[in-house]
Amino acid sequence: LNCEDAKMLFLLGLCLAAQDSESISLVDKWTGTDSKIEKSQYLRFDDETAWRQFWKDHSGDENAPPVDFDKNMALVCLRRTPGTMTLDVVEVKQTKDAIQMVVQFHGKKKDAMGQGETAYAIAVVPRFDKPIEFMLRHKVGKEGLMEDKLLKLLATTKK
Repeated sequence: LNCEDAKMLFLLGLCLAAQDSESISLVDKWTGTDSKIEKSQYLRFDDETAWRQFWKDHSGDENAPPVDFDKNMALVCLRRTPGTMTLDVVEVKQTKDAIQMVVQFHGKKKDAMGQGETAYAIAVVPRFDKPIEFMLRHKVGKEGLMEDKLLKLLATTKK
């Protein structure tokens, strides 16, 4: 099995998985490029105490946005890069085995000083007792001729 065959099989698997999935409505979401956390992380929050501590570390603000953790959970994708990037939540969906958070990546060139940023995408969704799969998608191409690049599994959290 060569690399191209493996990619095709992976894409086929994603297509089949997409057929067996159901979109989940977002309760709330936040995105930006100014997280104070200086490393990539993929997190799931099911309780108020951990959420408040994360928000303080992430934003420097002690007043975390309210989340009803009796009904919902917060999914967090933090991506640290030497350049500038933005993240957006494309969708959150439920498959037979997991909840998938699909995040769109838009990158820019590394700045002259090599300073980095930590971009974030945070989604609040109804609570599920399944593992979370964080998926990264980005566009490649020039002058409006864009195509999806291979969807990449970033991380999986266990319940």
